[in-house]
Amino acid sequence: MNKRKKIQKCILLVVTTRIICVQMIMATSIGTSMGTIAAMAPIAINVAQGAHLNVAIVGAAVIGGSYFGDNLSMISDTTISAAEGCGSEMKDKFKMNFFIALPAAIVAMILYSVIGGTGSGTIKAGSYNIIEVLPYLIVLGAALMGINVAVVLFVGILSAGIIGLCVGSCGFFDWI
Repeated sequence: MNKRKKIQKCILLVVTTRIICVQMIMATSIGTSMGTIAAMAPIAINVAQGAHLNVAIVGAAVIGGSYFGDNLSMISDTTISAAEGCGSEMKDKFKMNFFIALPAAIVAMILYSVIGGTGSGTIKAGSYNIIEVLPYLIVLGAALMGINVAVVLFVGILSAGIIGLCVGSCGFFDWI
């Protein structure tokens, strides 16, 4: 394999790994795989097209990462139903799902790097404010602490609105 092809494979591995990780964190934080896919698929597909990556592989990374995160989310409706249905504690279900889903995610990342194709080109990154990630972290932390789901969701919405208003990324009526 020539040097350029190795670099292109490396680019694909880095891009798909980052996409999977972002999807995992986002879906775990908000408790929905479908909402995560709807929010992130357009971004990931544009990145794939801009870098001349295999769009199908990047799309699979979006979907796989979203399902992984939703599977581990303590505020996901399916996770709550499954835990309640079998009479287990949410923390126990989280631990079990983690050991089931993590090996699959690792295998997927390896397969993406092997069969993903090549990439080239440049991607223009937009600006972002790291403080705007805080609501996701608040929701994830509160859910892991075992706080009631309704309270976690309310605090997440409230913190997102307050931060959005403070940094100017949304207006009051946009948030309401």
